[in-house]
Amino acid sequence: MEILRVFKGAALPASNPQIHVQSQTISRSGFFSIRASDQFLVSDQNNQPVSGVLVTVSYTGPGQGQVSGVTNSSGRVTLQTSSVSRPRGQWCFTGTSLSESGYTYNPAANVVTTKCG
Repeated sequence: MEILRVFKGAALPASNPQIHVQSQTISRSGFFSIRASDQFLVSDQNNQPVSGVLVTVSYTGPGQGQVSGVTNSSGRVTLQTSSVSRPRGQWCFTGTSLSESGYTYNPAANVVTTKCG
């Protein structure tokens, strides 16, 4: 037997859907002056893409910095480093935050948090 208690006038706590990083894909472009790009895919707890999410990442390697962008209708955003002349080594991108109204970021659900390439 299940017991349900109802409190008059009390609001039940709302549980926001959760979001996480589903994937990262790194590429490089340019010839003498090179920049790296990292395409993030943001999904909800049902692995469905989520649009409108502000994604912030830090990157290290031949150059370092922080960049942000907003996911499109496919849940993807491509973030780029500054250009570096004749870079040596790899760039590494680390997702530092995901933010969208009505969602809670669950970093423990990330399929990938840091990727180098």
